[in-house]
Amino acid sequence: MFKDKLADRKYFRFVSCVPLIVLSIVIFTLSHMSRPPMPESGYEFEDKVLHCVAYFAYGMTVLLALMVNFPKVSFSKLAMLTLIIGGLFGFSDEYHQSFVPNRDSGIEDWYADITGIAMSLVTAIPLRKLTGIPRFGFKEEVVEEETV
Repeated sequence: MFKDKLADRKYFRFVSCVPLIVLSIVIFTLSHMSRPPMPESGYEFEDKVLHCVAYFAYGMTVLLALMVNFPKVSFSKLAMLTLIIGGLFGFSDEYHQSFVPNRDSGIEDWYADITGIAMSLVTAIPLRKLTGIPRFGFKEEVVEEETV
């Protein structure tokens, strides 16, 4: 029975990383396109809004993966780690865009990325409290063997 719980935990840990991996690939793919298919509303700062939205989702997926894989680490440390990981990914994304034809990269885009990640962390606090689940993960169950 304990082996089944261990297998479930490993599977759950892997599954918790899938949204992060998929979103990382989507962001990288869109960044690599000279003209990505994006909605145009004519709004002056729509690019920054799109960065915020994308990195809001990215921050949530990073936080989810960290909370599942490191259930004993405090939320504040996981939030800081989420900000660092997301910020580094955003920086590398902007650096990558600087080599793509017809794309521009700038510190303003990176600030929008960081803002989206910070917004995801601010949103995660009440969501965590609302669900009443302090951690995502499994509790260790001790199985005692009967002696005959």
